[in-house]
Amino acid sequence: MTVDSQPPSEGRFVTRLARRCEIPRMTAIRYDAFAPSPHNTTPDELSRLLETEPDPELGRTVTREESLTRANKTFQELFDKNKYHIVGVYHTSSTSIENQQGDLHDSSDLPPDAIMTGFALWHRIDSSTEPDSPETDEKERQHPGLLNRFMAQLNRTRERVMKGERYWFLKLLVIDPEWQRKGLGTMLVKWGTARADQEGVVAWLESSPMGKGTYLKAGFKVAGLDRVDEKRAAKGFVEWPYMVHDGRKAQ
Repeated sequence: MTVDSQPPSEGRFVTRLARRCEIPRMTAIRYDAFAPSPHNTTPDELSRLLETEPDPELGRTVTREESLTRANKTFQELFDKNKYHIVGVYHTSSTSIENQQGDLHDSSDLPPDAIMTGFALWHRIDSSTEPDSPETDEKERQHPGLLNRFMAQLNRTRERVMKGERYWFLKLLVIDPEWQRKGLGTMLVKWGTARADQEGVVAWLESSPMGKGTYLKAGFKVAGLDRVDEKRAAKGFVEWPYMVHDGRKAQ
């Protein structure tokens, strides 16, 4: 597939499960999505603080190449564990390619000109799912920087609020900045909510300021606010909403 990310004027977008061979493209999208960009005009204090936080092992902020290398390793492990549904949204000039929200086809059926423009990590949670909080709590204990405290708090809150529930969890959603504001985030959100609706369960996510509007349009409701203390923050803390999509109420 092509790696030229310049948006063309024609074609269509489809969702597919991502493949391991697309990890380099995924790492680049993830890095660029969180880097400062003229495409993102929504204030996001948490992202700004995380961007300038020194790495606990290096004692400095990581370089772009170091970040890409770490992300590559993380995505390799995700494919090895087969824990998440890694869903990509792709642009192709072909108008004959079909898109069905919630299907399980991978991107191998797409034409050579198709390019991944964003992706999401969806996780189906049930009673057999191992909790994430023990691992992130331990990382927080060892290195209590903002990132580790943030991740630990995310997992503690989700597992407390959703204890005993079966649900779909949107762990990550990123869009290449060159392709933002085209409804692609909504496509990736609906991939998971369609499956949740089919199973008669809810979907859960935590939102950034930039993503909140997309999630509201996709039917999510704010269920509460979470926070961690941070001396560098303007208010002495950073907070974010956690949101729930309950398609059962619309049926």
